[in-house]
Amino acid sequence: MKIAIIGGKLQGVEAAYLAGKADWDVTLIDRTPEPPASGLCHQFLHTDIETRTDLEQILQPFDLVIPTLENQHALDCLEHFSQHGMTTILFDFEAYAITSSKIESDKLLAGIPIPTPAPHQVLFHASSSQAMAVAARGFVLSSIQNNSILIYQQCLENMLSRNMLMAHHTPWKS
Repeated sequence: MKIAIIGGKLQGVEAAYLAGKADWDVTLIDRTPEPPASGLCHQFLHTDIETRTDLEQILQPFDLVIPTLENQHALDCLEHFSQHGMTTILFDFEAYAITSSKIESDKLLAGIPIPTPAPHQVLFHASSSQAMAVAARGFVLSSIQNNSILIYQQCLENMLSRNMLMAHHTPWKS
């Protein structure tokens, strides 16, 4: 079987290794010149599928295409290509849209009558400058309303342990 693995980082390494063990002819396609998975493949094509106008021509020789990347624009290109049905793409685009989004997966789980754990959240009152400081450090804010930030407890505990928040914050409220 002749396959193309698109994306040569961690997931690409795993896919290339397993495909090689299965004795498949593996071609890696990646936009970086020396991705980690390139040493595990029979062939390596250094190209960016997001900018290629000849994606159909590139992927046509393969029996199977396995995307191993999380770049949404690249996945959109592959999804558009998959609608032509010329090559089998081993990827569920609809499932990825749900599972890659905390909001979408929460909506899905809320509509299924099975018990699921509720996220443990803590309400923390902060000034606008503290809210911006928290956001600037890359922490996910669930909501900002009336200078209150809803943040997961682990995140805040981590920030407090590193003295990343100003000392004049108000106490935790739940």
